Amino acid sequence: MMLFCAIVGEIDQVFGVEYEETDSVERFQEKTKAENVNILALCRARDLTLYWAKRDGKWLSYEEANRLLAALLPLKANNEIRATYLRQDLKMEPTALLGTVFRRFECPKRNEVHVFVELPTGLRMPTQEQRLAPMEAKMDAIYNKLVVDSSRERKSKHYGPSDMDSEFCPMMVVLTNLSDFWCFYWTSEDQIHSALVCQPQSVFELMRHTLQTGASASPLLLKGVIPFKNGLEIK
Repeated sequence: MMLFCAIVGEIDQVFGVEYEETDSVERFQEKTKAENVNILALCRARDLTLYWAKRDGKWLSYEEANRLLAALLPLKANNEIRATYLRQDLKMEPTALLGTVFRRFECPKRNEVHVFVELPTGLRMPTQEQRLAPMEAKMDAIYNKLVVDSSRERKSKHYGPSDMDSEFCPMMVVLTNLSDFWCFYWTSEDQIHSALVCQPQSVFELMRHTLQTGASASPLLLKGVIPFKNGLEIK
């Protein structure tokens, strides 16, 4: 069985968490963090506060929950809404068993949000850069394997002029949530370059630019593109 959860302070970030009727709320907290380890990385599972997402005894639809979460941005805004939906009697007590609780509630269905997840007071949500850190590490490892190792191998061989042009192929990678975040990486002259792309259409313009110029002209001059981090020089 599955409950759909939404994080207070985030919109369009509903995710499902599988549960058993014998699970305690404390166990469900651990499963919730495991399903969103990037967003909840700075918080211990037991410090998450969970609320049943209900109004007049019924589960909230996805659309209702998203409108509610948008109204709660920033987190200090709209105390009336907080008092209505994040109140004490909707709080999930850590020692309660989910199976016992659901005997009182309507059975959860799809296209509903069942749980609001609130981080501890004062804890900042991770930035997009922090969330992407694990993916960046993996990308760097892939780059080192595909580009750096092959570069060293090329240096150990003897090549004719025609071989040099065909041997090296630049790499481009795009990391995205398919919504409002696009991070573009490319290689040029044994360096990793990266940029945040604010407009999806700029991704394709950036790719065309890189293929045509080999990044000899800075793609950061393109509309909707901003620096993300310093390039990593490969020695």
